[in-house]
Amino acid sequence: MGRYLGQRVKIDRKFHSNIFGFNKALQNRPNIVKKYKKKPKRSEYSFLLASKKKVLYVYNLRERQLSRYVDIATKKKENTEEVLARILESRLDNIVYRFGFFKTRRACRQAVSHKHITVNNRIVNIASYLVKEGDIITLSDKAKKNENISSKCNFVNVYGWLKWNDEKKQGEVLDLKNIKDIPEKLNFKNVIEFYSR
Repeated sequence: MGRYLGQRVKIDRKFHSNIFGFNKALQNRPNIVKKYKKKPKRSEYSFLLASKKKVLYVYNLRERQLSRYVDIATKKKENTEEVLARILESRLDNIVYRFGFFKTRRACRQAVSHKHITVNNRIVNIASYLVKEGDIITLSDKAKKNENISSKCNFVNVYGWLKWNDEKKQGEVLDLKNIKDIPEKLNFKNVIEFYSR
């Protein structure tokens, strides 16, 4: 399965949440749901598949990437769900999104690939780069001078594992082991079960 390039609002309505970040269409008409005369019965497999697809859409991943992350998580001696969540949340494009540099993960991914983001004062243009504790993320000097980029930044600090410095306009990754309350409400247990079938 490649990355989804279709209409994002369809996926948002399917899962009844903002999967791709900010979406005007979902805000204007949030309660549109497909109506059935009789709701079809869902199998256990369909629940597992839906959980996996939601994770793929949220983190903008390919099937092979997610299966590799699950393999890495299952080989660790720690709690597999927590390890998987830690790996996915520590991706550079996701960290940039969590800090609020841009409104959507697609925009964050593009900013990373266009060399607008630095990690510890070094430009990193790989979206799947795994950020470590203590790393400092900020816009590159070129991006700071570009008003079209810097004006779109809306920095937030609502996550316990991240710290934003408003004076220096840079973010720091504090503690990836304390990742809790992911707003998208993802079921990592179902994802692991899907790949262990």
